[in-house]
Amino acid sequence: MPAQLAEQIKIINDSYLTVDLHQKEFDYVISVMTFHHLLYSSKKNLYTKICKSLKVGGKYIEGDYIVSEEKEKILLEKFELSNQNKSIEDGFFHIDIPFSLKTEKELLNEAGFHNFNLIFKKDEVAVYVLRKEE
Repeated sequence: MPAQLAEQIKIINDSYLTVDLHQKEFDYVISVMTFHHLLYSSKKNLYTKICKSLKVGGKYIEGDYIVSEEKEKILLEKFELSNQNKSIEDGFFHIDIPFSLKTEKELLNEAGFHNFNLIFKKDEVAVYVLRKEE
């Protein structure tokens, strides 16, 4: 990769949950197969942070594990049952809590994204792009 292009890429090695992302800092934010480990509220907060960090016209690209609405409900019920008497801090344990496309769209909409564009879906994997508008 030419040096001038490499200088345009900023790689962040930090926790999604604690990293400080400045407003209108990025042209693109990309996530691959990681957000299905987060619960609804943490995911919503993170999507909001990502939306705010994008420049106008910037894009958020996510590829992740997606399930049917029925499977989503079953997985969330299993998690709630296993976590009844525990106080587990989100992000500090390994869980798979993938959401349905419907839930993902709702979360992203609540976070400030309004143009969900599904570009790939096969089995339980999906890739979608959202553009920052203002």
